[in-house]
Amino acid sequence: MTRLQNSLFAFLLCIILLFTACQSAPASSGGADKPQSIASEPSAAETATLTARIVDISGNLLLLAGKDDGVYRCARPEDAPNDLIPGMMVDVTYGGYIKTIYPSEPDNVQKITVRENETDGRCALYLSVLQELFNTDETLQSDTEYISVDLTKTPLTKGEIQAIAWRFGELTERCPLTFTFKELQDEGYLETDELLWEDGCLFKITEKNDENGTLTFDAEKWRAGDGASYFLDCTAKQNKDGTYADFEIGAFAAA
Repeated sequence: MTRLQNSLFAFLLCIILLFTACQSAPASSGGADKPQSIASEPSAAETATLTARIVDISGNLLLLAGKDDGVYRCARPEDAPNDLIPGMMVDVTYGGYIKTIYPSEPDNVQKITVRENETDGRCALYLSVLQELFNTDETLQSDTEYISVDLTKTPLTKGEIQAIAWRFGELTERCPLTFTFKELQDEGYLETDELLWEDGCLFKITEKNDENGTLTFDAEKWRAGDGASYFLDCTAKQNKDGTYADFEIGAFAAA
C-alpha cells in the first residue's frame, strides 16, 4: 500500500469513528441529563370482603360461618357496631389475606357492616340446645372423646353446622365431628353390628315445623341402644329482630 493510500485510509477511519461517536452520544436538553426513575407509585392496600353469619361471640372474638361454607374467627375491630349479636349476617372487610388455620382468620379486619333484615338466630338457639342436652344425664358421655353434631334435618348451611360443631366441641372439651349415624358407621367410629359408640356421643336436632314465628323441633343424644336422652316437641319463638327466645321442652325421655 502506498503512502497516499495509507493517508487516505487513516482519514476515512477517523471520519467513521467520529460519525459513530456522534450517533451514540445521549441527547441533551440544555444541561446535564437527569436519570429517569422506573419506580411507580405504591398502589392502595388491597382489601376483600367476607360475607358471613355470626354464630357465636366470645369476649372480643367472633365465630363466623361464611356463605362460602368456611368457618372463621376474628377479633372485633374497635369501630364495630356495639349491638352485634349471634345470628346477624355481616360483611367483614379485611386486608385480603386469610390465615390457613382452623377456624380460618381474616387478617387485619378493618370494618364490620351488618346486613339489614338477614338475622336468623337458629345457630345460637341450637348451640344452646346442644349445651343443655350435654348437661343432661352427663354420665352418658363422661368418658368420651368425641361429639358428633347432626344438623342435616335443619335448614342450616354446611358452614353454620361446622361452626356450631366446632364451638360445641370447644365448650365441652371434645373432638367435634359432623357425621350422621350412617356416616359414623361408614367412617369406622361405630361397628355396623353393634349399637354402641364407645368413645363418643351423637347429638341430633330435627326441625319439625316453622310457622307463625314458632319453631318446633326434637333433640337427642345417643351413645348406645340403651343409652340415649331426648328433648321432644321443643318450641322456640322468634323475636322481631330474627333471634329466638329461650326454648321450651315439651317432654323429656331417656333410654
